[in-house]
Amino acid sequence: MCLECLCCPGLAISATRIHLMHEYALGVDPMDNKIIRFNNCIQCVACVCHVVGIFIKEARHLARLVDLFAHLVFLCTAGCMAGQIHREKSFQIQKEALLPPECQGDEANQAYLSQPVDDHSIMAAPQCDQSYPPTKHPPEYSAPSAPAPVGYCPGPVQPGQQPPPPPPPPPPPATH
Repeated sequence: MCLECLCCPGLAISATRIHLMHEYALGVDPMDNKIIRFNNCIQCVACVCHVVGIFIKEARHLARLVDLFAHLVFLCTAGCMAGQIHREKSFQIQKEALLPPECQGDEANQAYLSQPVDDHSIMAAPQCDQSYPPTKHPPEYSAPSAPAPVGYCPGPVQPGQQPPPPPPPPPPPATH
């Protein structure tokens, strides 16, 4: 494991994060995915710049600058992942410490330990009840639904559907 962390730190920390999310039935945070995608994109850009630098000597300085930026993005991303992992583990240890001593570490209490807690948002928790171990992947995050604005039409009416009701009339002007 030490060799893995030394030779492939990005893969090691990503695998640890995914394992932790699976272990505690935590959902995927879409912002985390965006940061990880950005990191991957910058790494690819750095690779392309180095390949271009092989053929065009003047592009080598640009390749080094992009490579430096890619390293900084990677270190920031890995630091965020390490912080999430540390805080999540600390939270789960505190949560387990609240159990009576005879129940700590018991497999029967894993369902309790994997339940989401409202005031905990380091790694997004699923919004549905799941047994432990999870039998399926956690649901994707979805934004809370809000009522449609007055007069909003979601698009053309499909055959067999009723058109949406007309918007209510505006309230009468107030008289003073």
